[in-house]
Amino acid sequence: MAPGIAAEVPSPLQIQITSTEERSSMLKSWSVYLLEVDDFGRKFTLEKRFDDFNQLHSDLREVEPGMPPLPEKKFMASTDASVVAERKPAFERILRYLLRSEVAVHEKAQTLFKFLELPPAAVVAFRYLFKTQRVAFARQCGKLTDPKWEKDSYRLSHPAVLRTSLRLLEEGALKEAEPEVQGEAEVAVVEMLRFALGSGNETTRQFFLQEKGVGVLLRYIFRKGKKDPSAGPDQRARGVLNALIKVEGEHFPAVMADFLQKGGVSALQEGTELLRHPGFADFISKLLWIAWDVQVQQVFFAESSRPEALALLSQLFVCPSKGARVCAGLLLANALCHDQLGAERNAAQAAEGLRQLTEEMASLGSWESQEPEDVEVRNLVQGLGQNAERFGRILTCAQAPWEQNQGQLPDEGSPLWPGATFSLWCLLRMKPDPSRLSQLRPALPAVAQGAPPRARWLAGELLLQLQLQVPSQLDSKMDAIVETSIQERTALELSLQEMFEHTRRSLQSELGESSQVIETQQRLLELRQQPLPMATGSSVAGSGWHQPLEAALAKLQTAREELSRALTDAARQRETAQSAVHDVLEMELTTDSAEDQQMDQQLQCMRQTEAEYTARHSEQEQQSSLLKSQEEEVATANTAMEAADKVLQEMRSRIAGYEADISSRQREESPPCQPS
Repeated sequence: MAPGIAAEVPSPLQIQITSTEERSSMLKSWSVYLLEVDDFGRKFTLEKRFDDFNQLHSDLREVEPGMPPLPEKKFMASTDASVVAERKPAFERILRYLLRSEVAVHEKAQTLFKFLELPPAAVVAFRYLFKTQRVAFARQCGKLTDPKWEKDSYRLSHPAVLRTSLRLLEEGALKEAEPEVQGEAEVAVVEMLRFALGSGNETTRQFFLQEKGVGVLLRYIFRKGKKDPSAGPDQRARGVLNALIKVEGEHFPAVMADFLQKGGVSALQEGTELLRHPGFADFISKLLWIAWDVQVQQVFFAESSRPEALALLSQLFVCPSKGARVCAGLLLANALCHDQLGAERNAAQAAEGLRQLTEEMASLGSWESQEPEDVEVRNLVQGLGQNAERFGRILTCAQAPWEQNQGQLPDEGSPLWPGATFSLWCLLRMKPDPSRLSQLRPALPAVAQGAPPRARWLAGELLLQLQLQVPSQLDSKMDAIVETSIQERTALELSLQEMFEHTRRSLQSELGESSQVIETQQRLLELRQQPLPMATGSSVAGSGWHQPLEAALAKLQTAREELSRALTDAARQRETAQSAVHDVLEMELTTDSAEDQQMDQQLQCMRQTEAEYTARHSEQEQQSSLLKSQEEEVATANTAMEAADKVLQEMRSRIAGYEADISSRQREESPPCQPS
């Protein structure tokens, strides 16, 4: 074996002499050897004579002296059967040796490739397979993804090229290259993988999975992410995974299950520290959700990997990305629905986490809100349920409590309710066509009246949404539609009435607390507005100790005025809010559409008032913080004043001592009085 031969790489260039033919002219005859060349899966045939092999051997003897010897040339015997039988295997040994020789393959004159009549694309792709030159030829090989090389790009789908690309992405493979060269090579390698998966056949994709390509890509994404987390997951590497998801289609869950079963959970766990960044949290949560069927859940929560799996979902629940938290909620809801979490304690913790997440998401605007944040969440949830299969998962979770209980609603403590409640919130945000809810809709009236509170209210809102989507054409089933509509309207009114009552009580409680805070602040303001007593005793001229105190008092007075204005505005908003609550209390639900509209307007007004009050309350807290800061400055000034008084007293004491000492000395030095 020649030094430098890449023996571990299956050669995509295969040579075989399939047959020989005898040719002749008027003066002599000779043998022609028919070479079948397998060029990365596409075959063609060449005709070569002994002289051609002799020239090849002569040209490469110096660069590769270890190649097998050439058979002797025999005069006037080239067509003899014995000679042909001897030469045929010898020629094949020479060619196969040269194709495995790194020296011959990278020879500058390309003698071997010219002999085999191979195009430049084949030369570049074949040289890319040898270890010492991979990085250099990665950039050239990557150019085959350009549309102008369409006829030659099939070589990128060959298993040998795929294996080389995956090995280059492994940690350390590109480490020794210059940073600029390394970056360009990485881009080329990732693009080649994306192209191969997107345009290759089933054999290409199976080989990619056999080589654990999904794990290689994830490690590459996490490795790059740890260097610069703010940049998010590498978009080109994500493109490779997207290409795999697209071509696998409905079979991708099986691919993901196989990956998870072979250590995929640990591979995902390597990116846990990156979940603090929204881009990575969105990437991992969506990757799991796309494949989240029952088989994937079983593998993900297998006993051997369950602690890692639960830790990963826990990190998604507290990540900064709202979209990733919604996706994690759906992942857990499905796991609860199919009882995949194992220990009862795990299910209880997951149910509590879903309750908290539902309350957080339900605090956002209504499903008709056009606020940017609400629109963003609505678009996100619609994307999660756009596919029919994924929408079916959400629907299954929403129906689980009664589907798994023989059509009866379970008690409110059932672990199925948190997942169903969150799924109802998702369905409400999606605003789906009524036809997609045909299985769920008959049960909504019962849910709106007998489920836990949040589930009842969400079911009521979903019924309201369905009621507003009136069919454009009514058919012969008009009576059934009317009867169903009446049932839904009854449940809707009860649910909304309960929700309004709950909202009223919450508002009253918040208003009561806010009133107490305002009263306390007003009393505090009155106390602070009282003049501060200041000593008017004598001071040392030019000491300036009172100047910081005066500046602090001026700032304090300004803060008092701002706080007074804020409290006045807050009191006015509180009165407006109380008036709105009073109006809501006096409203009655009715079937009249005009009154329904008035009710909606009143509710919107109440929400707007509440938002304005919250803003004023926040402003009040800021002013209180400023006032506290001013008080600290006053305290500092008081301390300085006390220190100055202390110094003044010491100076007075010293002066008094000096005066007494001087008087004593004067008495001693005065001459005594003489008698007259």
